[in-house]
Amino acid sequence: MFARTATSNDINLVFKLGIKNANEWANQFDHYRNLRIEDKNLVLAEYGIAFLLIDEAFKAKKEDGKLQKKSRSNSENTGKGTENFVENLEKAVSRPIRKLEIDEFECAVLKTLLLLASSFPGRINFKNKPQPIHKCLSELMVHLTQKFPEYSPERFGELILLLGSIRCAVKTVYNQTKIPGIFHFNNFDQCLKNIFLT
Repeated sequence: MFARTATSNDINLVFKLGIKNANEWANQFDHYRNLRIEDKNLVLAEYGIAFLLIDEAFKAKKEDGKLQKKSRSNSENTGKGTENFVENLEKAVSRPIRKLEIDEFECAVLKTLLLLASSFPGRINFKNKPQPIHKCLSELMVHLTQKFPEYSPERFGELILLLGSIRCAVKTVYNQTKIPGIFHFNNFDQCLKNIFLT
């Protein structure tokens, strides 16, 4: 079967679904749910990308493949820069998730910590409400102690380091949206622009 060439419409759709899923996930938490729409958009500008990267990497791990393996980029539209971009995302997110064989619980913890212990610019700060973060970290340690009794502290550390890699990958995605090509923000619909340009 031939891989279909990815288009800017595909990228737009993937981002929209990622943002939608991130918003639904984040709405489980009062800290996020009680924010104004403008502040939610500010959160989703970073968190939506992180959530999408984790989801895509986790799906690729289950399918034993690469990020977006079902489609290929059109070299006329993307070129070497996009190939390097996708390879950088692979290194930062997909490979570590595959190598560590991250399970669904750990995936959920990563998503939660990226929301609650975030680096959002401006006026939003969930860090001044540490209780859910500590609870999440405690539950992660209990899970790891039961599943990996021999090396749970090391795995805990690897997961925390992975958060940093995911944040770097988010910045990589942001930078790519400023470069002409299928990921450029001008290709996004107005809903996405409202989020990414907040």
